[in-house]
Amino acid sequence: MKWPAFLGFVILERQKSICVLLEPHILYMYTVYGVLLRQSRSLDSGEDKMKCSFQTQPMSDLLIAHAQLISWVADHKSELGVWPTIDQTLAFPGHDSSLLEDLSTWGILQVTGDGHLIITEECKPLPVIGSVAAGSPIEAIEHQQGQLNLPLECFRERPTYLLRVRGDSMIDAGIREGDLIAIRKTSQAGEGKIVVARVDNEVTVKRLKLSGDQVALMPANKQYQPLLIASDALTIEGVFVGLIRDQRPIH
Repeated sequence: MKWPAFLGFVILERQKSICVLLEPHILYMYTVYGVLLRQSRSLDSGEDKMKCSFQTQPMSDLLIAHAQLISWVADHKSELGVWPTIDQTLAFPGHDSSLLEDLSTWGILQVTGDGHLIITEECKPLPVIGSVAAGSPIEAIEHQQGQLNLPLECFRERPTYLLRVRGDSMIDAGIREGDLIAIRKTSQAGEGKIVVARVDNEVTVKRLKLSGDQVALMPANKQYQPLLIASDALTIEGVFVGLIRDQRPIH
């Protein structure tokens, strides 16, 4: 097995896994078989305690179709009291065997000896709240548009809800039109965080830049200009903690 170049590693004997430093600020974990588990934490986060997750998908690879299948499996168990079989997933709208393959490879779904699918992590129902502009601010759509029952380990922090993105002002941050962004509801956010911000009762997704008594909401697209506002005119609705893609990125 050929390992990628890395700066250092820590072998965890009990879990038989390896934490690999592939970039100066990001820690990843591999199994001894070379399968990427997931981004674990930023080394500049100030955390003293190393935490390696055994969730297997890179967060940026999770699609809405994956999330819908996970939610369907979780709802089946919740409503009927038993996990669905692989054959029963044929009833899932938009059934695609590659989705099952991905989720199994990532370790989110496991197949039991009798052919049932089980979810290996705790799930939480997350409401999908309207659409939020990621281009020009628009009025918030407050009503709930369904929910997805998802493992909390899919996100860097525990989210409160999911918001659907509209617009392209955050594409250089990997946030594209149609994506679902996981938001942790809070009124506080630090410098450089991607936030859902309300200005004059309109909402937008931008990166927060603080400068004295003024705030800049920074786009991640050179075609857009920063939004400069007084700090007392800004309301933080929440911070970005994860992403579920509408489609696979085109490389």
